[in-house]
Amino acid sequence: MKNTICLSLAVLLFVFCISCNSQRNGEQPAKQNEQQTEQTPLAMIDNIAPDVEDDNKIDSDDMHVDSFKIKMASLMKARIELPPVYQHEIVEANDEATDKFAKLSKACNGKMKILVNSGLVVRELSNTVKSVCVDQSDLLILLDRTYSMHDDIENVKIGIRQIIDSIKKYKGTRLAIAIYGDKNYDGDSWYEFHNFETHYDSAVEYLKSVQVRANGDWPESVYDAVMRSLDNKFWKSTKKCNIILVGDAPPQEKPRSDYTLEDVIAKTKSRKVRMNFYPILIMPDIKEVKLSEAEKAKYVEVKHNTKLYPNPCTGILNLSMEATATYYLELYNSAGETVWNEEFYGIIWNKDITSLPNGMYIMRVINADHTYELIKFILQH
Repeated sequence: MKNTICLSLAVLLFVFCISCNSQRNGEQPAKQNEQQTEQTPLAMIDNIAPDVEDDNKIDSDDMHVDSFKIKMASLMKARIELPPVYQHEIVEANDEATDKFAKLSKACNGKMKILVNSGLVVRELSNTVKSVCVDQSDLLILLDRTYSMHDDIENVKIGIRQIIDSIKKYKGTRLAIAIYGDKNYDGDSWYEFHNFETHYDSAVEYLKSVQVRANGDWPESVYDAVMRSLDNKFWKSTKKCNIILVGDAPPQEKPRSDYTLEDVIAKTKSRKVRMNFYPILIMPDIKEVKLSEAEKAKYVEVKHNTKLYPNPCTGILNLSMEATATYYLELYNSAGETVWNEEFYGIIWNKDITSLPNGMYIMRVINADHTYELIKFILQH
């Protein structure tokens, strides 16, 4: 009996040990391995894959930002030639010519251009020809030949071939050139009219012989020259008649002139074919008459506390001035061309420039004391 009981206990102990070993070495490790197999891929997705994807995205953004910064920095260092800083003073000093030429062009379906660099006259003549001429049209180039136009006439002589090439693009366009001065000073030679029809080479040779003349009067016989030109038998086109008037002085008024602005406008409206005027008012030599060297020397570039923001600009441009005062603001594109200008009084200024193309621009802020500041910025819609 005693032996039987001991044997039974031994068997039970053996079974219990086998069961424990089985749980330790078999089922539990399998379960752990199963859990590890299920968890490891999740850990890889959560911790590894996103890191690689995010790293690529950051690198791409960094490259884009760095590329834009490099381009912006390069543009900011570019040297842009701008018109003389005192150009707005010149225009104001010649308000009479600006006002009358503008009225003439508006009344006669034309457009006035103001140039502040005599070197631009050939380009502007060519551009005007391209914008106004049509096939079988009549074109008169009316030039002020007084001494203040010396540089401009010389530039026209140099670039006349470029101007003629623009005219040739419009088949059958008839060309005439007239020159004028002061009828009260120059006598009978104050005005000349030459009809070249389509013989453009003859026009080139004629311009080479034109010489400027000195006179003692600032306003010139503009109205008289226009009226003489309108009465000429040159005009035959039934499509379009154009006068491109190039000068740098305001018109004389009565009694020194036989006509008024109203007379000229009425004359153009009485014609069967409407006359279109495109005055090109040139400013460089006006500064020699209107501004002394001492006055020009007042304009000095300085660093004010003007703040321009944001830069890059996406559409609304803001300026914060140093103090409440009157400022003259000029905006130029990267080619040094005037986009617009205006006078402003205050301390905070803003403008919507979304209509302008993307690129680099320069803001010139001129103070009442003639000092000015140049601020470059990028427009990026």
